[in-house]
Amino acid sequence: MAKGSILIVTRHYPPAISGGARRPSLLASGLRERGWTVAVASPQAPEGETGWIETPHPAGARGEATAAGEPAKPSLTENLKSVARRWLYWPDNDMRWALAAAGAAKRAGAAPDWIVTTSPPESAHLAGRLLQKSAGARWLAEMRDSWIDDPLRAELRESALRRAVERRMARALLSKADHIVAVSDAIAAEIEGFALRPAPPVTTIGHFARYAPGGERRSFDGPGPHFVHAGQFSLSHAERRLELLLAAFAPAARAMPEAKLHLIGRLTPEEQAAAAASPLAAQIVRHGNLPYAQALAMQQSANGLILFQQGTAALPGKLSEYLLTAAPILVVGDGPWRTRLADIPHWPLERAAEALAAPRRAPSDLMGEALDRYEEIFAGASREPGGRAS
Repeated sequence: MAKGSILIVTRHYPPAISGGARRPSLLASGLRERGWTVAVASPQAPEGETGWIETPHPAGARGEATAAGEPAKPSLTENLKSVARRWLYWPDNDMRWALAAAGAAKRAGAAPDWIVTTSPPESAHLAGRLLQKSAGARWLAEMRDSWIDDPLRAELRESALRRAVERRMARALLSKADHIVAVSDAIAAEIEGFALRPAPPVTTIGHFARYAPGGERRSFDGPGPHFVHAGQFSLSHAERRLELLLAAFAPAARAMPEAKLHLIGRLTPEEQAAAAASPLAAQIVRHGNLPYAQALAMQQSANGLILFQQGTAALPGKLSEYLLTAAPILVVGDGPWRTRLADIPHWPLERAAEALAAPRRAPSDLMGEALDRYEEIFAGASREPGGRAS
C-alpha cells in the first residue's frame, strides 16, 4: 500500500544533464522505492518514466544538454529574445513554462497529497502555489540556490531595483508554502531574512547523491594519477573560468608528468580552444557530457576529485557525489564557500601530491538521511492545505 502521493514540478529533469536535474530525479526514485506514488511534471523525462506529466517548455529544451549530444548554438535572434524574456518575465523567463506546467498537471487530474517545486527557476514556485489551491494539496517549496542574496541570474546581480521587487515577490509567494526546504544553512538564513508572514517551517536538507548502479568503476588509460572535475564552468557561473582551474593544476602537473586531468561536462567552444592551447593539453582529457552513472563511475575510480567554486557561499552540488568516494577532494577558487568545508578533509589542488599520500577518508552516503527527512515532512504535517502549521 502506497504511503501517499507526491507530485514533483521541476523545470530540469533527466535526460537533461545538470545538477538541477539530478536532485528531483533522485528524490523521485528514492521515494518510489520507499513506497510513495510519485508523479513528475517536467519538460522531458527518461524513457519509461512512471507517472510523467509532460509539460513542454514554450521554447523547447532551450540550453539543456543531454547525453545524446549538445544543444544547437542559439542564433542571434534567439539570444535577443532570451534577453528580452529575462527583462519582461518576472521572476524569470521560465514563468510561461511554470504556468503551463500547473495547467498540464490540473488537466491530468493530479490530486497529490504533496506538491514539491524546486528552484531554480524561481518561477517553478508559481506552479506550486496554483496547484496548492486547485488540487487542495500541501505544497513544499525547495530552494537549491539563493534567490536574492547571492543570485546566479545576471539581471538580479545588475539591478538593485529588481532585487527589491523580487524580494517582495519571494516574501508573498513563499509565505503560502506549507513547508520550505533549503539545501544549505546559507539559503535557510536567506529565507529567514525574507521575514515570511506567516512563516512556514523551514528544513535544511543538503545535496545528496546515489552510488553508481552495481558499484561500477571506470578504467583510465595510462598510469596516472587521474584527477576528475565534473561540471560546467562559465556556463554555470561567470567567475568559474576554466583558465583558473588549469592554472591551479599546473604545479601538480609539473610534479607528476603522468598525471591526467579529466573534464566531465559541457565546454563552450572558447573553453575547448583554451584546453587545446594550454601547455597542459597533453595531460587534459575532455569527456563532454556523460550519463549520470558513467560520470559517477569515473568519479569513483579517480585518484583525486576537483571541487571548483568562485565567489559564492554555495557549495557545488557535486560535493555530495564526491563524498560517495574515498578519493581526496582538491579545491580551487576563493569565497565564503571555503569555510563550509571545515569538517570535510580537503586540500588545495596545488598540493595534490600531498593529498594522494594522506589516509583515505570513509565514503559518506547522504541520500538515505535526506529521504528520511523528506518523509518526516510529508508524514508530519498537521495543518490544512494552504493554512498554517499547528
